[in-house]
Amino acid sequence: MPITQCDSKKCDYQWLWEDAFYEHGFQSGEGQIETYRVECVLTDSGYNVETDQFGTNNIVITSIKKDRRELLPVHYAGFNFGEDDPRDYLPGEIIQLLDKELPEKETLS
Repeated sequence: MPITQCDSKKCDYQWLWEDAFYEHGFQSGEGQIETYRVECVLTDSGYNVETDQFGTNNIVITSIKKDRRELLPVHYAGFNFGEDDPRDYLPGEIIQLLDKELPEKETLS
C-alpha cells in the first residue's frame, strides 16, 4: 500500500488508493486524506477528475472523464457510490494505472 509521511512527520501513513472512492475511506475522512494524491495521478495521465466531500465523511473522487466521456460508471444504475469496491466498476486502464503508480506494496524513499 502507498506509504506517505504522516502530517505530524513522526510516522509513516499506509493507505490504499481505493480509499479515495469510499465514503468511509481514510477513516471516514478523519484520517490523513490522500484523495488528492490519487487525483494527481489521474490528472497527470490526462484524465479530468472531480472530487467532493461525501456528507460529513471522506473527500471522494466523484467523476473521471477522458475526451468528455464519463468513466466513473457509478453514476449509472447498479452501483452503490461510496460503498462498492472501485475495482468492481472502474475501467481496467484506470485500475492498472493506479496499481502501478500507487502500488499496494510500496516503500517510503
